[in-house]
Amino acid sequence: MSSDQIERMRALRRTAHSWREKLADPSTTPEDREAFKNWRAANEDHALAYDRAVTFDQALGELRRQDFRGELFETSSRERFLGGLVRPLRRGHFKIGLVSAGVVAAAVMAGLSLQILDQTVATHDAMNATVIAYETSGNEIRDITLSDGSVMTIGRTTEVQTSFTETSRTVTLIKGAAIFDVAPETARPFSVEAGELTATALGTAFDVRFNGGTSRVAVQEGSVSVSYPFILDGALSSLTTQQKLSQGEQVFASADFGLSNIFSIDPSDVGAWREGRLIYRNASVEELVADANRYDNRMIKIENGSETIAGLTLTGSFSSNNIDRMLLSLQDVHPIDVIFESDEQVVLRRRDPVN
Repeated sequence: MSSDQIERMRALRRTAHSWREKLADPSTTPEDREAFKNWRAANEDHALAYDRAVTFDQALGELRRQDFRGELFETSSRERFLGGLVRPLRRGHFKIGLVSAGVVAAAVMAGLSLQILDQTVATHDAMNATVIAYETSGNEIRDITLSDGSVMTIGRTTEVQTSFTETSRTVTLIKGAAIFDVAPETARPFSVEAGELTATALGTAFDVRFNGGTSRVAVQEGSVSVSYPFILDGALSSLTTQQKLSQGEQVFASADFGLSNIFSIDPSDVGAWREGRLIYRNASVEELVADANRYDNRMIKIENGSETIAGLTLTGSFSSNNIDRMLLSLQDVHPIDVIFESDEQVVLRRRDPVN
């Protein structure tokens, strides 16, 4: 992401927090609220930024155990010295003991991080993990029955690793796409890790994709809990946000924007890549290029000097057998030129504005 894009993203966050504070002010007028509705409706990014601002403010005010990866939560000695930034409350809640969320945010930005203690993994369990790696070529889709009876289908040019112990079932999606039909085992949660995202399910069917730094989860049947770190001042933090997905719901996440709101999807479209259909919702050019390289023998890349186009987004459905159409659609909606330099390379270039 370019410095200009980062600054625009930060400016949007500041605007979203300003609207949140204004709407909470009793003196806000009907005209102000109408102006907010117009601002929010003007762009989907506005709505997403505002929802995140509200979520972040609420999280800073009251944090729950399920909002974190670990089961334990303790303050550091430095935080206790500064007045006890975090105080445990009853019923598994934690309250931040500062004057305002703004003060907490400032403290976090200054480096006074909330300390989350990781659960200790039993040495015996870790040493007895069964780890297996799987990989597919550019033209191969594989159905794999795992040791617990779950069925995993991995897409073209995909790499995964499974690690099963007596107490857990973990799949790491290194790159590509995989869909899972999970055998229910209450005592052994089934989790898929894709980058910083973790999707956990019991007895369900869901799809996970990880390309170009973006993770996506879609549920075909059952429910899935998805967690991803909060983005604080443009960086991943130790705070974790969660979304619970049901049938026909999906989310995406990236280090640039964090965990998205929940979107609807036709359950029959979950795992559509198995049938050669590539369906995208708000996919960045960077993600599309990474995906295109999984399905095409040519090297497809963003030209040096055109990195600013990487964060532009596209929504659409394409055939994995016609990557050219997917690429050419980019230049129809964005200032991008697709250059077919040779039979071995395709370059995406930022189009200069016409004076």
